[in-house]
Amino acid sequence: PIAGLWSKLPGYETDEDSDTDEDDDFDYYSDGEELKTAAGERLAAVKHALGDRWTDRELLQFDPPEYHPPQPKTIAGSPKATPPPLPKTMSEPRLHPPFYRLAAPAGINRPPSPRPRGPTFRINGIDAPVLRETLSRNGLHSTKEKTQTILWSGSRVNENFYRTLNETQKINHFPGSTELTQKDRMWCNFRIMAKKFGKQAFNFIPETYVLPAQLEEFLNLYQRTEYIWIVKPHASSCGRGIFMLKSIDEIPLDGTTVVSRYVHQPLLIQGLKFDLRIYVAVTSFEPLRAYVYREGLVRFASKGYSCEGKYLHDVYRHLTNYSVNKNAPGFTENQQLENDN
Repeated sequence: PIAGLWSKLPGYETDEDSDTDEDDDFDYYSDGEELKTAAGERLAAVKHALGDRWTDRELLQFDPPEYHPPQPKTIAGSPKATPPPLPKTMSEPRLHPPFYRLAAPAGINRPPSPRPRGPTFRINGIDAPVLRETLSRNGLHSTKEKTQTILWSGSRVNENFYRTLNETQKINHFPGSTELTQKDRMWCNFRIMAKKFGKQAFNFIPETYVLPAQLEEFLNLYQRTEYIWIVKPHASSCGRGIFMLKSIDEIPLDGTTVVSRYVHQPLLIQGLKFDLRIYVAVTSFEPLRAYVYREGLVRFASKGYSCEGKYLHDVYRHLTNYSVNKNAPGFTENQQLENDN
């Protein structure tokens, strides 16, 4: 496997990556044959590591649909209308949606950029070379136009954006998905469901408050108990903005914050905090259609767990995010694929 491969996974953004243009064409390898050879070597390493668990999947082939211009409407008894001539860019079969071309300013001769043939994809707001390579090797072409067949967005998109998509375009988000992905909305939905089905069905969730909306309720409990609390931004990721509350004065009140009672006696492995992840791809909600990946992921903190006061602000003891622990002193990135299984 290539050195630093794990840092190239989607979502694992480094300081160097953050300065790059998110729409730059994939240039991880300069030559197509080099890309093909390297991908083949990595695939062989994955097959060797999985052994009998490896299953061959059929390669999907994409064929662009033909364009059929709409037939003009005619009125009974009137002569048959002649359809207007198609624009130059529409004189041959093409993919929906249409491509719109803007004329260059007067006096500037700009050669037209070649239009990709076949389905296209656009990656926005995230550095995802593995995803880009996968789509490219399956017959899709990268584009910067908003007429892409597939849009992969690293962050949520504006709800009105979905109205601009047609039936042939796909996106990796659902409208209203923030009801599950934002911590404050998820907790509010948990409260609604607990009232409907009973608190016992949701007793695995630590006591939580959304501030500043529930500030008074939280302060009443905080002043009467000696619980440890963990504070998280309502819409963030990669461990950003999370801290253990040591003083009430540390609570930010200039935005929405989620405060949860800290599980101070968690299950540990060799003295380290960990979490388990199961990856599920939901392609439809009505009807519900979900695919569960056969393998999961375990993430570890990089320092021994402790709730002593002097360690409460040590993120390497309390957080398991890879984006946090990769910066821990003594952290070593694994370079051997076989050691991951």
